[in-house]
Amino acid sequence: MTELRRRLIEDMQLAGLSQGTQEAYVRSVRKLAEHFRLSPDRITECQLRDYLIVAMDDTHVTFKYKQRDTGEWKTCRLTGIEFLRRFLMHVLPKGFHKLRCYRLWHHSKRNLQQRARLLLWLIEPVRLAESLRIMDVAAEAGAPLEGEDSTGEGFSPS
Repeated sequence: MTELRRRLIEDMQLAGLSQGTQEAYVRSVRKLAEHFRLSPDRITECQLRDYLIVAMDDTHVTFKYKQRDTGEWKTCRLTGIEFLRRFLMHVLPKGFHKLRCYRLWHHSKRNLQQRARLLLWLIEPVRLAESLRIMDVAAEAGAPLEGEDSTGEGFSPS
């Protein structure tokens, strides 16, 4: 066991972390080292700072992130162990590749997704066992119907 790993385990024991948590954190540090292809003690502050780290001291890491809904940049201060845990959730296992091609499934294309679903639904032959409700089709398309059927009953194709 290396001196660095021994110190990490000792610190986690002093913090009162369970054995399973300690094993998960040691595994996470190992994955961090594999990600950078360096020993954890050889990973430079500059390399970690490239991942939007604002400040770092002996116990905590402060980093900035962008709030998705508002687009506003915020900072977050976490313990070093919690920061590593969250960081390593984004490191893929060996042999996996990250794909970033969303096309139609990107959140900004929701209106196209709805239109595509509607078109596929209209093209597909209507099953005789299912009733077709014009109100449901119009609601999915986002268009209100004038003079909607107040009874809520649709018609069944026969």
